[in-house]
Amino acid sequence: MAYSSRNLSTEQLREILESEQFWEDEESAVHEVPDQEDDTTTLLDEVNTLEEIEAFADESDKEDDEAIFSDHNTDSELEVSDSDEEAPTITRNAWYGKDGTKWSKTPVIRGRTASHNLVTVLPGPKGTVRNNPPSTPLQAWSLLLTDDMLGQLVIYTNIKIGTCREKYRKFKRRLHSKKKCRPVFTSDTTLSEMRAFLGLLYLQGIFKSGHEDIRSMWATDGTGRPIFRATMSLARFSFLLSCIRFDDVTTRKERTITNKLAAISEFFDKFVENSKLSYSPGYYLTVDEMLIPFRGRCSFRMFIPSKPAKYGIKVQILTDAKTHYMVNAEIYCGAEIKTAEPKSKLSNPTRVVLRLAQCVEGTKRNITGDNWYSSVELLEALKEKKITYVGTLKKNKRAIPPEFLPHRNRQVGSSIFGFSASNTIVSYVPKKGKGVILLSSMHHSFSINQDTLKPEIIHFYNETKSGVDALDAKCAKYSTSRRTNRWPVAIFHAILNIAGVNSRVIYQFSKDGEEISRYDFIKQLGMQLIDEHVRSRMVNPKVPLKIHNLIADVLQITIPVEKEVTEPVIKSKRKRCGICPAKKDRKTAINCDGCKIPICNQCCKKMCPKCLDK
Repeated sequence: MAYSSRNLSTEQLREILESEQFWEDEESAVHEVPDQEDDTTTLLDEVNTLEEIEAFADESDKEDDEAIFSDHNTDSELEVSDSDEEAPTITRNAWYGKDGTKWSKTPVIRGRTASHNLVTVLPGPKGTVRNNPPSTPLQAWSLLLTDDMLGQLVIYTNIKIGTCREKYRKFKRRLHSKKKCRPVFTSDTTLSEMRAFLGLLYLQGIFKSGHEDIRSMWATDGTGRPIFRATMSLARFSFLLSCIRFDDVTTRKERTITNKLAAISEFFDKFVENSKLSYSPGYYLTVDEMLIPFRGRCSFRMFIPSKPAKYGIKVQILTDAKTHYMVNAEIYCGAEIKTAEPKSKLSNPTRVVLRLAQCVEGTKRNITGDNWYSSVELLEALKEKKITYVGTLKKNKRAIPPEFLPHRNRQVGSSIFGFSASNTIVSYVPKKGKGVILLSSMHHSFSINQDTLKPEIIHFYNETKSGVDALDAKCAKYSTSRRTNRWPVAIFHAILNIAGVNSRVIYQFSKDGEEISRYDFIKQLGMQLIDEHVRSRMVNPKVPLKIHNLIADVLQITIPVEKEVTEPVIKSKRKRCGICPAKKDRKTAINCDGCKIPICNQCCKKMCPKCLDK
């Protein structure tokens, strides 16, 4: 009796051959060898028959490869078969990665929407910000850079100013003066002046003057900008820019031993914490890196050729994919310092994402990332935190089955799906010989967009992957950065840029916040920051009159002009001068203020009012 192995798997064939009933039914036919055609199998003994049937099963599977891939997806084909490395074939109902990760061809049947896709947290301001929404750009900005932070900034800057003041030589204001004075621009700063200084940095950003010579902005020949001269002098602005500090210089050496970011970590951490407390992000988040341009000396300066600046300081950022609000961030400062704690088994990218996602744990949000962060290990770790993840995979990941790798024999526009209990992997061919592999714990089906014929996972990834890149582009458009050789100042400029983006998002969500462009928002923010200091200069009698008039033009106010009160001149009858001889007969209409006698011009002496009082 001849058995066809077509439509039977290797496992089923083994079960049939090992059963006693199979060989009992064939006893009478074992020694009968009738005329056979090429497509029959002769059963001579148990061993030969088993080998021939298994070989025929392999040939049958190869003939039905296309049918299995396109239509046939059952749970019966679980055995791993050999595949050609040059042209992998799909011969099973499950794929296996090099590390043994199993991906089923069929998704897990779900009767309702997965619980991890049900997000109940609404985006927008939260906490006290929701109850007291900001009504002006300055109020929204002050939620992130509070007066306490600026106060500490003033204290640390004044410490540096005190050490720098002695370097400037005293001078005499007048030639015959006995008292020597120091330059006015070396005096200690105040909170209102610090706000004005930051306001000028924002105004410089909307004027695109970051790379402009600083002297041209204070030029008095008509090419400068009046707002800068009305706020402070060029020497004062340059002096503050060189003396600004963000920590106590006297204790920095001790803190640098355990913290490479000691020069600005306190200020940066407070800003990030205020950003997390002021706003609740949307359902979809993006994790990626931002490069702060910097080419000076820094032990953790990075070189990333794919970035426009190439050299700089790398910052890992978690943002809202829709509004581009920075939710959390950490600065990369080199390899982690070894501690006595047991070393984590998780990879470095996984630990970075878990640290950034601590502020959204348990909220069932989704995070999108690129192939540097993505791994099956990360998806499983985020699953415990009730967070889903979607991202691309590098081709060298051992969890990827060989069939999912790019190959020239694969059809352009084709997709291969693999499913596990909680994750989905998809391989898509956009061009000949190329492919993209994505991993998702949010999607669990063969979802294909009917318009583009691309998997829905790819569409979702493209819509949510650019959160950090969009934030970086916004910061670069109206950048407050100036050329500097101090890496803490470069990070400080980046903080100001991000604060400008975050504060506008908060302002737009507030009840009184009107729809406003980023240009107008930053312009209003800069003007509101300098307003208090400019008005104080206007009433300062030591400020020159031309600066008073300039401030009036900038603030669009009218300076009240005090009119001099002059006594009416009483014309008297012309009389003979009481001092000149009578024979000269000089007539005059002027009388002496003291003795009231008539006096002519020849007898008068010129004297200023001060000498007259004496």
